[in-house]
Amino acid sequence: MNRWVYGPVPSRRFGRSLGVDLAPYKVCSYDCLYCQVGRTTDRIAGLRDFGSLEEIVEAVTTAVAQGPRPDVITLAGSGEPTLYRHLGSLISRLKAETGLPLVVLTNGGLFWKPEVAEAVMLADVLAPSLDAGNESMFRRLNRPHPDIDFEKMLSGLESVTHAFPGQVRMEVMLVRGANDKRSELEDIARALEIVRADSIDVNTVVRPIPGMQADLAVSMDVLRQAAALFGPKAMVVPGEADLASEEGRSVSVSEAQSLVLDFVRRRPATVGQMHESLGIARSLLDDAVARLAGEGIVERERRAGKTFVRVAGR
Repeated sequence: MNRWVYGPVPSRRFGRSLGVDLAPYKVCSYDCLYCQVGRTTDRIAGLRDFGSLEEIVEAVTTAVAQGPRPDVITLAGSGEPTLYRHLGSLISRLKAETGLPLVVLTNGGLFWKPEVAEAVMLADVLAPSLDAGNESMFRRLNRPHPDIDFEKMLSGLESVTHAFPGQVRMEVMLVRGANDKRSELEDIARALEIVRADSIDVNTVVRPIPGMQADLAVSMDVLRQAAALFGPKAMVVPGEADLASEEGRSVSVSEAQSLVLDFVRRRPATVGQMHESLGIARSLLDDAVARLAGEGIVERERRAGKTFVRVAGR
């Protein structure tokens, strides 16, 4: 693990994914109500130099060479990856040097910027989100930077998705009380008709949201209703299942604690998810979590029948 790379982690949408965390915690163009990383601390719409291109490429290629081979490299992480000024060069270099497919997991809110549109065209899979069907829903749920309004966002999304040469895998995140009414789903369906999508993943909140106790997940009935409204390309994203195996590599107690803490700094996770990603025996991970929880560094939270581990107080 290092500043730039995490995983490979199990992704419900892309298989075994090596994540590249381009934007610092929590720099984003949105402040989404449902974000599993927490509230945006630096909401921006301008591109920035978050780090050296060479340093990031070296970190990723080293992780690919030394760790379990991932199915894809995903630009995602603790903030919005399209805010990185050298995104196009990074995508080109990573594809050339690893031979792996490159996924851009993005809110899609900056596609109206020509430099962002040009950069994302180089990826293999584009995975933008579209959670709202009108301005008021967009403001309520995604809480974008003031420079981004619904029409500007949707226009950029339309232009880029129709021009993109690879696979467009749209995601719609449904949140209880925010965009799950029938009329709201119908508005989202109309917006989806404007963009091009090879598939539409209908999703809901499955991880605890820092600082929020309310359950934001919608029911399976609502997910299915939405998928039916969104058309034949829409499908409900399957739920996560923890692995029960005790097998895995052995590491020292201190290394296990360090790996667990680095993992959950990115996002809350179950021991099963960490076991699948890190390849460490569950018994060691259970012990590491117990020690960290005893020291008040992490805390456990029961949600939707699963126990998630997260950084305490976040």
